[in-house]
Amino acid sequence: AAELLSQLNTRVSILRLYAMREPGQVETGMDGVRAVIASIVARDSAAADQAVRTFVRRSGDSVLRHIDRQAALSKSALAPTEEDIPQ
Repeated sequence: AAELLSQLNTRVSILRLYAMREPGQVETGMDGVRAVIASIVARDSAAADQAVRTFVRRSGDSVLRHIDRQAALSKSALAPTEEDIPQ
């Protein structure tokens, strides 16, 4: 169980790094954390639930944008240039 938890933690850490590389994500992420904390302090479980769901969804969207951009960059790096094409 400890090894599984360690692997999960590693994957979450990698995804967090991907998310934070997105422009504006640090600010958006902190806004999300503040909303979660405010909901908990207010003891508003429905608001906390919604804030956590929003935070996770936005973080996931950020990770997917990062992965898509990296994939596009990889494809363009693999695309032949004029120098690669025989004349």
